[in-house]
Amino acid sequence: MPTFTCLVCSGDRGQYDGRMQYSREERRALETDLAKGEELKCPACGGRVSAQPVPAPPAVSYVRHRVWIVCLECKRSASLDRR
Repeated sequence: MPTFTCLVCSGDRGQYDGRMQYSREERRALETDLAKGEELKCPACGGRVSAQPVPAPPAVSYVRHRVWIVCLECKRSASLDRR
């Protein structure tokens, strides 16, 4: 599996290798906090979470409002639906 430099921290905190994922329960907790407009904290480590909107590709006929989140500490990431 290739490694990617973290786009959020410009690589100064290490490499993200794609294996660190949130559990289903952790994703639900993040989606709930996102829907409430609360500050996002990583449910795995308690670190700050960066959230960036994911632009819809022009070739997609339907629009999903998604947000890409990355924990600035443990590097877990997920793409969540914004509700």
